Amino acid sequence: MESIKSYVNEAIAEKLFTGVSIYAEKEGRVFFEGVFGDTGSKHIKLTSSHLFDLASLTKLFTSTAILHLISMNELSLQDTLIQFFPEIHESLNGISVYSLLTHSSGLHYWYPFYTRRDEDFFEILSSIVEEHPLKERMIYSDLNFMLQGRIIEKVCSCSLDKAVEELVIHPLRLQNTTWHPAVYDCVETEFGNRIEMDMVAALSLSFDSFRPVDTAIRGECDDGNGYYYFKGVSGHAGLFSNGEDVCRLARTYLYPCSSFLSPELADSAMRAHIENRGLGFQLGDNYPFGGCGHTGFTGTYLYLNRKNRVSVSILTNRLHTENPRNIGSFRNDVVERLFTCYGLHDAR
Repeated sequence: MESIKSYVNEAIAEKLFTGVSIYAEKEGRVFFEGVFGDTGSKHIKLTSSHLFDLASLTKLFTSTAILHLISMNELSLQDTLIQFFPEIHESLNGISVYSLLTHSSGLHYWYPFYTRRDEDFFEILSSIVEEHPLKERMIYSDLNFMLQGRIIEKVCSCSLDKAVEELVIHPLRLQNTTWHPAVYDCVETEFGNRIEMDMVAALSLSFDSFRPVDTAIRGECDDGNGYYYFKGVSGHAGLFSNGEDVCRLARTYLYPCSSFLSPELADSAMRAHIENRGLGFQLGDNYPFGGCGHTGFTGTYLYLNRKNRVSVSILTNRLHTENPRNIGSFRNDVVERLFTCYGLHDAR
């Protein structure tokens, strides 16, 4: 345990982030919980109740909502976009729920919808497809989960935030997960959208309403599309939560209940289907000992290991630094140290 604490404190000293929350469970019981550092520029001591911008970890909540609807026979993996949105571009007609979950739809990797924020989502999407025709390979794309959010709204006949609350947050008793957090409960992230400003410029596009780069984002979705275009609520980003709730979501897959998520579907979600993609989950080098999970751009991470029913949430604010760095090796090292300290290597 001390080796983990000293390792984390070294990472904070090296300014990989200002704070980190680690929450780990085995067979549904907490075996490690630790919070280190502070929430950001105000140097408020980090606590387990502080909320992190989950960024792309939001995708797992979206995919869980989709899989719950499938378990309840409200959807199927084979359903296609044309069944929900007859107005879409004809080349999108055959895209299935399955291909959205596995990032195998062939959609372009990213586009700043907010540069055309007065235009309809499907009009913009059609123009993207005309410029970037669908590819026949796996492409990790936020657009896949934006579309899943739209499907959820269509099936549930309500806004995405309300639908996910009813489908996932309330049934799983996620008391700390929300689209609309109180600012003072949140950890600071990036100083404006510095990274996306460069990405937009690289596409020769323009946007004149970026948040100021001298002020840390706090309590607002860091993701540009999530904040500027979708007003904080989207299938690909926007949720805030803490380690306990993120691991509680993991329990849904490690201990599936047929009244919420069929065991067969839960098992399928955590297996590789196309390259290293499951149904919402990712597999591969980011998840040691044959695990799976997902990462978030702001510095968030969930790890699951089905063999011995271990889940690990590592939440950081890695963008709250002068020069944000990749923290993949840090996350892997923490998981490996936890396995070593607590004798979990039978999961190999």
